[in-house]
Amino acid sequence: MRLPVLLATAILSLAACAPKPPPEPPPAKLTLAPADFRDMPGWATDRHAEALPVLARSCDRLVRQPADRALG
Repeated sequence: MRLPVLLATAILSLAACAPKPPPEPPPAKLTLAPADFRDMPGWATDRHAEALPVLARSCDRLVRQPADRALG
């Protein structure tokens, strides 16, 4: 009984060490499409008003950045 458990543990341990395939590369070109808020999961139940103060602080910081500074 002990050998099958040890063997299964060893196989699972080795399988966990196997290299994972690389993630799919992003598309060469960003394509934007119109979306409706109703189509976004959770949009109707989110508490948007709670995010407004944080958004305002972020916008204030962005406005004060030099014009030649990259975002992101």
